[in-house]
Amino acid sequence: MKSIKRLFKKLKYLIIILPFIGLVIFLPAVARAADIGNCSDYAWAEKFGYISFSGAGATPDYGVTVASAGLTGYAWSEKTGWINFDDAGDLYAVTNDGAGNLSGYGWSEKIGYISFDDTSANNFYQVTIDGSGNFSGYGWSEKLGYINMNDVGALYGVTTTWLPITAPTVTTQEPTDKATTTVTAHGNITNTGGATVTTRGFKYGLTQTDTWDAHEDGSFNTGAFSLPITGLTKGTTYYVRSYAINSQGTGYGAYVQFTTTIQSDEIIFRRDVILDKDVILR
Repeated sequence: MKSIKRLFKKLKYLIIILPFIGLVIFLPAVARAADIGNCSDYAWAEKFGYISFSGAGATPDYGVTVASAGLTGYAWSEKTGWINFDDAGDLYAVTNDGAGNLSGYGWSEKIGYISFDDTSANNFYQVTIDGSGNFSGYGWSEKLGYINMNDVGALYGVTTTWLPITAPTVTTQEPTDKATTTVTAHGNITNTGGATVTTRGFKYGLTQTDTWDAHEDGSFNTGAFSLPITGLTKGTTYYVRSYAINSQGTGYGAYVQFTTTIQSDEIIFRRDVILDKDVILR
């Protein structure tokens, strides 16, 4: 009888711990934050120290993602706790104009709002991202003070793999097929600026002034392009430069000089015409 009671007691304990064993066995693995965000390294606040924008190797997960529309995710500091950059309720958000100029607010439960752009007339601070993905400038919080995003001494500085959209980069080549009233202009789009080029062409004039235009519209990538320029005046010097347009702006190549050719009209002589020795035909 005692052995039966001991058996029931063991079964009771086994029934109690089995659910916990199952929880441990079937609990899903927590994802590491190395896969979260596209930012790296730290910002610095004089009153609170380092603020991490990278969640690499951290648990629980955090990290900041930069996109053309704005910032999402969380930064972390031991003193400030989580800093959220995108509120689903639209009470705050850090936005990006696509060119790397940030504005709006982040939020920390411990310190409140963090501004990324001084919208007053003073414009004391703003956070920007350059063409290499480096943050620069300052954010501001009443409790934190200024938050420096890039130390020139390289002790800290936030970077991202996202790159801002810029105007295209183009070059101008020497025109060919020069005639009395036409030439063929040549250009090359060496960088689209991160967005589709929608217009490419040439500006030209009698001086280095864009008086006339020849262009084509469409969807263009990098590469060489050519267009005919017509309606020119014979024996005249012109200046031409290439250009390309995307959603961020217009990029121009350098001016190149060319001169149209001269073609004389035919001269028909009568049969018995005798020219003086000093006559020069042009």
